[in-house]
Amino acid sequence: MKKTILTLLVMVGSLMSQAQLIATPTTNIIGIEVGLNSIDDTRQEVGFLNSNVTIPQKVTDEYYIVHYVGLGYSFSSVNLEETNDDAYVFSYGVGIPSPKDFKGGRLYLYFINDYHYRPNIVVEDPNDRDLHKMRMRIAYRTNKFELTVTNNPFKNWTIFGMGYSLTRK
Repeated sequence: MKKTILTLLVMVGSLMSQAQLIATPTTNIIGIEVGLNSIDDTRQEVGFLNSNVTIPQKVTDEYYIVHYVGLGYSFSSVNLEETNDDAYVFSYGVGIPSPKDFKGGRLYLYFINDYHYRPNIVVEDPNDRDLHKMRMRIAYRTNKFELTVTNNPFKNWTIFGMGYSLTRK
């Protein structure tokens, strides 16, 4: 586990130090993500629907990042009438660009924190209604569109997304 975390930190540091201002994103992109999980006996989440916006920000003259803000819903049961642990999801993350362009766009690695609020769950401590989850997302982004995939092999999650810029250029 320590080796994996150290490898990720080195990779992020490398990406941040090499990210040049070539092909700087200038447009905000609005998108949607849909995720599915395999159904098992533990009734873990089996569906995820999330709307999001990505906003580029120039950090210095040579570096930039992309902010990710999402609002969505996850559900945990095949029978939606009987579920009691559905969750509203608020997400925030930061995207770090790859050092090189790739066919007119750029690859990004997003680090995203998800905050799940489950209003219908019956618990003794109201603070147990909230869940905090983290995910990593890979995206291919141009100034017109963004294609994304998030895969969490530990929870058997795959989330696909796409976004489009509504501004005219």
